[in-house]
Amino acid sequence: MEFQRIDRRSWPRDACFNHYFHAVPCTYSMTVKLDITPIR
Repeated sequence: MEFQRIDRRSWPRDACFNHYFHAVPCTYSMTVKLDITPIR
């Protein structure tokens, strides 16, 4: 897959992108069990 640069000045979805990029920041988090017994 090749990356394609988007010209945001002419992109029809730029208003939607700006809304979600600035007003609704997305984050990811994860909870895992981590056994550190061998390190101690």
